[in-house]
Amino acid sequence: MTPALVQDYSQLLSVERTKLNDMIVREFAKASSTLSSKGVLQSSMGMRAIVDVATGRIPVFAQVCLNLMIRCSNSHGIAITTENRQDFLATMKGSIDEEVSFLRNQVAGSPSFRSTAATGHISGTMIAELDRSSSLELDRLDGELKLLAAANGRKSEKGDGSQMIFNAPVGLVQTGASSIGIATQHIDAGAKEALTDAMTKLIDTLKEAQAKDIPFDRGEVIELAREAHTEVAKPNPNVTRIRSLVGGIGAAIANAPKLKAAYDTVKWAGVFVGVHLP
Repeated sequence: MTPALVQDYSQLLSVERTKLNDMIVREFAKASSTLSSKGVLQSSMGMRAIVDVATGRIPVFAQVCLNLMIRCSNSHGIAITTENRQDFLATMKGSIDEEVSFLRNQVAGSPSFRSTAATGHISGTMIAELDRSSSLELDRLDGELKLLAAANGRKSEKGDGSQMIFNAPVGLVQTGASSIGIATQHIDAGAKEALTDAMTKLIDTLKEAQAKDIPFDRGEVIELAREAHTEVAKPNPNVTRIRSLVGGIGAAIANAPKLKAAYDTVKWAGVFVGVHLP
């Protein structure tokens, strides 16, 4: 890795982090409002709901880190190899640790956790789940980097013009000017969860929104979201179909200010299948 690569990665991530954290703050506020209306804001149920919001964001943030790192390594012509893999992982770990610290502060400062000292042990146990989620994501990123290093090693041995066939998550296969990459695409459990959650929230939001706030065909977008939800739930979902649906949904709702929270949720879920909405 070079200082220039790290700088570009950091600058890009700073922008994405700001947008993602703005969305997270809104989700915390919405969750707290809902819990308060049900009278369970400072109950164990309320605490659990707040922690779930935070832990659900960690896989999304980790995937953003990986996508940006791959883009930067390609742009700077520095392949991820067995020798430098740990350097890439360490840089992403620093980013994720910083994000987990932000989430921990958000959770600890939420109304659900500002209760009596009697809940101290329970709250501490729940907040510790953020570290567990972070650890799992770092293990996943390590595995992804190993796949990339192995693929790049084979490419180096066979030459730039060779054809490689290997398995990798959606959006992970990178190709050069004279290379060909063929990937068996799949969606893991984290991606399925993020996409399912995004489509569910979008459908609920559209059903509740006022007509004046929706500058598009409400029924059509709801139908697209349902199609995406159904496709994701299949044992072997069609990734190309999901990408098309997520891209179409994003384009449809992008210019509706009142739907920004729903749009952001769809945007970050789309990262898991290689869809990068603006």
